[in-house]
Amino acid sequence: MRRGDFYRVYRGTKYDPKDFRVFLVVSRQAVIDSQFSTVICAPVYSKYDGISTQIALATG
Repeated sequence: MRRGDFYRVYRGTKYDPKDFRVFLVVSRQAVIDSQFSTVICAPVYSKYDGISTQIALATG
């Protein structure tokens, strides 16, 4: 697992309209490579809602 990797994760609930969600690994690589068992991931959305915590990503 590397910082910046995208993962497609199965949600597993019949109430979620999407079968899969995409997450971006944002933990520092030093933490990922350490003995910690948890990493921080951010959800990736295809729609921008103007929320202050959302950032736009360019393709390419």
